[in-house]
Order: sequence, then C-alpha cells, then structure tokens
Amino acid sequence: MTAETLMAETWPRYSLGKIRHTQRLQQGFANENYRVTSEKGIFLFRIYRQQPVEHVTKEHRMLAVLQAHHFPSAFPVPDKNGNTLQVFGTLPVAVFPFIAGTIPQLNEQTTAEIARTLARLHTIPPGTVPFKENVLAAKEVEKLTTRFPHRHPFLQSVINNFLRQWKETKPFLQEKLPTGLIHGDLFPDNTLFSDNQLLAIIDFEEYGIDSLLFDVAMTMNGFCFMDNQPQLRLLKHFLKAYESLRPFTVTEKKLLFPYLRYTALAMASWHLRYHLLQRPDTKQEKRVWELLERADQIEKYADYL
Repeated sequence: MTAETLMAETWPRYSLGKIRHTQRLQQGFANENYRVTSEKGIFLFRIYRQQPVEHVTKEHRMLAVLQAHHFPSAFPVPDKNGNTLQVFGTLPVAVFPFIAGTIPQLNEQTTAEIARTLARLHTIPPGTVPFKENVLAAKEVEKLTTRFPHRHPFLQSVINNFLRQWKETKPFLQEKLPTGLIHGDLFPDNTLFSDNQLLAIIDFEEYGIDSLLFDVAMTMNGFCFMDNQPQLRLLKHFLKAYESLRPFTVTEKKLLFPYLRYTALAMASWHLRYHLLQRPDTKQEKRVWELLERADQIEKYADYL
C-alpha cells in the first residue's frame, strides 16, 4: 500500500484534526517517516516497512513501560479506541508526536547527558518489558561467520580480518554480566537534542534483553569516537556520568575494552550481513574496514582511562 493510501485509512481513526500538509523525511532505514501538520499540531506518521507486526507490537509495549517511567522518548499517540498501532495486512503503522530536535554535536555535555540517560534505561526492571533477543548478540555474530562465502575474492581480506579478530574477542564474551533492557542502537542519529540538552532517545526497533555492557560499549562507539578514533576526554566523561547512576561491577570494568571491540565487530557484521555479502559495494566495504580498524586498535587505549 502507498503512504498516501495508508495515511488516508489511518488518520480518521485519530482525533488529530484534518491534515494540512505532509512531508517525507529522509532519515530512517527500516521505517518510512512523514512529518504531518494537522489542525491539532505536528506529528510523525511512521510506516514499518521491514519489521514484522510481532516485533513492532513488542516495541510499543516496551515504550509504554518507558512512558510509565517518565523516560525521555517519543511515544505513540493512541487512536480513538486507545490503540497505538494500526495494522494493514502485515504492515504496521503508527503516529507519534513530532519532536523538533537535532542530532547533537559530540562534546562533554551531550556525551554525559546520553550516559546518564542510558544508565536510567538500564535501571528499568527487564521483567516489565516483552522479551526480545539482541539482533547483534554474540551468537548471532557467530552464526554469520558460518555463512561467509569463500567464492567472492573481493571479500576475502575483509573476511580473514574479521575472523581473526572475532576469534581473539570471543573468549572475553563468556563471562556472566548484568543483563537488562538495552536500546541496542544508541547513536547520535537516534537522539534529539536542543542545543546540548537531550529531548528524546528514539528508534527502539533494536531493543532487546542482553548484557548492559553491550549497550554501554555500543553507545560509546556512537558518542566517543571522531574520525574513527576514540576521544579520551569523551570516554572519561561518559564513564563518569554513567557510573553516577549505575556503577559498574568489577567484571564489567575489566571487560569494557573487549566489549568496545566486540560491538565494533558486531556493527561490521551488520554491514556485511545486509549489504556487502549480497553484492560488491565500495561504500559499505569502506565502512566495514573502518570498523575493523577501530576494533583492532581499541584496546591499546585501555591504559589511558
């Protein structure tokens, strides 16, 4: 179904007034998003083009828990019957308030804001949200390595590098760590700021229940690196702010840098799985090499923290 048809079918179910203007937004990989101006305000109309209804339903139930905890995010608007999700065949659709914010500059203040808010997320009892596995969990990365094709010579050096680093990293992932609710994809483009103040963390499609250290390390990859290099001042601000709300265990501290390496490799595995293993792609290959280089160098910075 086209966006126009979906919007025409969906909008009368809400008490949001007549639509005055719509604008397609470019951001979003798994979703199709529109800014909708109506008589009652400005909203975001989202079509979940890639996720199954089951996953989106779990996400909405999880968002309801976040809302009950007054967590800064964007929450779906209920329709006249109290439903936050519309389903057309197998296509989920939802309406959110439009939050007028921007992607942040990376600095000490924005990094500390994110770290404290991530720690808040990690204190929400995981038993209150629907269970969902982390799509970049170690077992999923391991599965991918068994699918690496040897028939593509252009990929062989990438694959050899990845397999070497994954073999070196896996032993560190066996230790038992605190688990809980994770965002799984907390990067600057999944946040909205006004100046240096956080307005909302958005796009929880990849949420799951997994090691909290995985989420910490993934978020540090997003907020503590510039030009593919770790920024030690940002790393220090992040860790101090996070631990002001949730102190690390001894084991978490010991494994921080192995997990920074693991999450860089996990990101590389995502680009391989959904792009580079399908077809040659110069842009994707460059990104994978950046992540492999990051993973290979990260632990040498451990002594500086």
